[in-house]
Amino acid sequence: MAAVPAAAVFFAIEETTLYDPLNIQVPNADDYNPTKYAFAIGILFGVMGALLAIVYYLICNFVRLAFVYPKRYASKYFGPKIGSIVINTLGGVLYGTLGYVMPLTMGDGAFQIQGIISSSEQIGSSILAASCFTNILTFWICMETGFVGGIFTPMLATGNLLGAVFANITGALPSVAVGCSFISLAAAVIPAPLFLVFFSSSLFQLGARGIIPITTCAFTSQLLIGGIGLLPLLSNNWASVLTSKNKARFRWAKKPGSA
Repeated sequence: MAAVPAAAVFFAIEETTLYDPLNIQVPNADDYNPTKYAFAIGILFGVMGALLAIVYYLICNFVRLAFVYPKRYASKYFGPKIGSIVINTLGGVLYGTLGYVMPLTMGDGAFQIQGIISSSEQIGSSILAASCFTNILTFWICMETGFVGGIFTPMLATGNLLGAVFANITGALPSVAVGCSFISLAAAVIPAPLFLVFFSSSLFQLGARGIIPITTCAFTSQLLIGGIGLLPLLSNNWASVLTSKNKARFRWAKKPGSA
């Protein structure tokens, strides 16, 4: 019910505002004719998303662990306020340096999506793969050093980067590769696969025929990570666990009074 008045107001005032939506075009989307095994391609992209989610949280905890002691020392020697500025500056230097080396990692990734989709072969698989993992690294550096931003769009951009690599290597249809890879990582960690299916298919205007591989991708990715209970384990803050002063929690300790 809420969507009806929201849409009515939005489309009534859209042209009178500075609203500039991101227009994404998938090559040959109008000629999309899914094969009989398109659902299997979606499953493969779902497996890719699940594996990428594992790497995503491994890098997350690596960055958290790397910043534990710099944060402590900065707060100790410069005070809480100046120390936070030092950490912010360090994060900005790292982010800017990595962004200069890998331009596809700058921002939330929204404005690079169209270029990756339309020019993945020209960019090259090695650059796309390196940008994918660097994008994860820069995101968590920003999160740990005081930057402000959301997690959803960078997830989409990360999945899109690695999906372009798979599309280059396997020669998968661009419509299938883009629609599946775009939500492959997000589907692994967000327990809303149906929302992601309709989000991807409507964003790229793939129609009803494009839903099948996207659906198998989303549910496969969610099942392999969230469905079997891996997500709480992966998303746990292992940096605080490993650096905790109470080491007895993380080793086999004898019970009091035992021999």
